[in-house]
Amino acid sequence: MISPSRPRRALLLAAALAAGLSLLCASPGLSEGAQPLTTLDATIVPEYIGAASGDGAPKALQVASGRLSAVTFGVAFDGPAPANGPVTANVTLPDGLTFVQARTVLPESITQMAQWSCTGTAPTVTCTLRTVGNAPEPYALSPDQSPQLILVLQGADSLPPVAAGDASIDIGVVQADLSVPQAGGAPLTASTTVPVQSTGEPPAPHIVVSKVLRPSTKPGDPATWDGYDLIPQNVGSAPVTAGDGAPALQIAHVLPDLPFRGITVTGAGWRCSTKGKGTCRTMQGMAVGDLAKVIKVRWPARTDASKIDATWILSGIAHFDGALSRVSDISTDPRAVPPPANTVPFTSPVQLRLADTLVDLEIHASAPKGIQVVAARAPTKLKMAITNVGDTHARIVGTTITIPKGVLASVPTKGWACEGVSPTITCRSAGSLRPRAEAHFDLMLSAPAGMPAGPGKIVFAPIGRKNGVRGVD
Repeated sequence: MISPSRPRRALLLAAALAAGLSLLCASPGLSEGAQPLTTLDATIVPEYIGAASGDGAPKALQVASGRLSAVTFGVAFDGPAPANGPVTANVTLPDGLTFVQARTVLPESITQMAQWSCTGTAPTVTCTLRTVGNAPEPYALSPDQSPQLILVLQGADSLPPVAAGDASIDIGVVQADLSVPQAGGAPLTASTTVPVQSTGEPPAPHIVVSKVLRPSTKPGDPATWDGYDLIPQNVGSAPVTAGDGAPALQIAHVLPDLPFRGITVTGAGWRCSTKGKGTCRTMQGMAVGDLAKVIKVRWPARTDASKIDATWILSGIAHFDGALSRVSDISTDPRAVPPPANTVPFTSPVQLRLADTLVDLEIHASAPKGIQVVAARAPTKLKMAITNVGDTHARIVGTTITIPKGVLASVPTKGWACEGVSPTITCRSAGSLRPRAEAHFDLMLSAPAGMPAGPGKIVFAPIGRKNGVRGVD
């Protein structure tokens, strides 16, 4: 879809009478050396590990005999169409770890449609993204969706024992290999590893918060809402529990500093307030690897989205049946105040950016002085290029083509498909288009025998769809 904030660029081919149908091109010529987009990729990264270093960077997964631990992997792929088959993550565990269960973090719109399903316990666990239901099938993951895979693991008796206060012992790595099938080609693949250490420190929760934007589809429409979701996860080694009258989990600063008119904060099982910077608390506990109920922050859809750009630190406290061994477990600051008894604090940075991003397509032809289409002769080739001059990825790339009555048009270029009949056809590429990249195709024009000579014109209207309008980190 072409953004209404930018003019639609159309290529006009004006005509002059000649021996056949002459079409004179009024656009710039095809740029030399431009290459179509062919590179796609897949990623799997360890987003959340059971503990983090003082600067927030992931460190080794801490495990111990008989203890549960959790690690979260982020999965994504960059492709023009949904996965053509089962998206699979093969996870290899080091000696001393076994798989217990998997959890899935997906956008709210598809959480009831897909989930990770894993088989095997050790050393190899195979996880496949499948539909939810009595007869699950491979889920056709879209490039717009980034599922998180949470693995809950348990330490075996064979792990080397470590006394409290002693240095952790390296025992190997967790390796995850991702495969995303693609139509008509080899699957996209990616790999990552997470170091694993046996520890003697007491178990404790480790809370991370996923942030998922929920932008409206019609900014400015009072019936739609902008907003975001907060999804707390326990990727530590101990469950979160409610204390003697104390909430299991409480979170502060769930709202940005800038005020939004009509903002609301809700969530099943949560008691939330918009006072100050917003707070939420729940009495519902969280097992290791578990997800809390979603906190939904919403406000009426805004037309001035480009003015919303905020960064802040969300903070909170989780209650559990235990105690931290030392302040350094949660902070490298020597002045840090120990947390309340039986609690562990956590923080999570939030960046909210609701700035519109644009797909803007230009189309050029290789015949700046026009072409001739002669009746009953071999087709005339017009080399075309579509350029994404916008600032975001175009997932759908194509053009409508309006041709003079009686002229026949086709696009034989591999990876392109057309539908419709003269005088208007729509052609689309099977690929996607990054900013400043080009997609090429050949337009073949012919005229049947007996078609009278005369002028004509061809009009191109590019088609583009962007991948997401706004973002939150």
